Amino acid sequence: MDLIFAFFVALQDALVAAATSPWMPLVLFAVCVLDGFFPPVPSETVLVASTVVAWTNSPAMLPLILVVAIVGAWIGDNLAFAAGRRIAAASARGQASRRSSPLVRRLQREMDYRPAGIILTGRFIPVLRVAVNVAAGAAGMPWRRFVPLSLLAATGWVTVTTALALVVGTLVPLDPLAVSMIAVGIALAAGLTADRIVAWRRDPATRSETV
Repeated sequence: MDLIFAFFVALQDALVAAATSPWMPLVLFAVCVLDGFFPPVPSETVLVASTVVAWTNSPAMLPLILVVAIVGAWIGDNLAFAAGRRIAAASARGQASRRSSPLVRRLQREMDYRPAGIILTGRFIPVLRVAVNVAAGAAGMPWRRFVPLSLLAATGWVTVTTALALVVGTLVPLDPLAVSMIAVGIALAAGLTADRIVAWRRDPATRSETV
């Protein structure tokens, strides 16, 4: 328990230090880009911590945080989409069986029915967001369609996450790490709920069963 507590204290100190340093925008940008195709990077936590610390110490930094996070998330999502297009190319050569996971293949099929809903709501769910964007590329979605959808998804994700950080940080005067955990949990629940609502509205059979 002591080691776990020490780990979280060190994590909190690192987040606060990064959020209050002049390098904060660059750190946030890099984390958001990496999270687009490398799930273990905790972009939600860094974004929330940056928002809470900036709101407490320098509110004028908030617009920069929003822009940097949106651009970083958008670039990361498009990198995952590019990887999906490579999977599609491998499929054409008969090499896809070793390149795509069952989850990606399932999402590829779902893209035929509700691509916008999957991309927009998938952005709020870590790990799944990577699979969604890879599946969009593997499904052959035109880049001209994915670019605006991914920008809208990144903008919505950053807006909701920062808003939750501000609300939770105001109502619950805890340390930035605790606020991060609460806000991230709410954002994940919102993303999962939105995805279920979109799926319910798109599937008449499911809707008739629940009535």
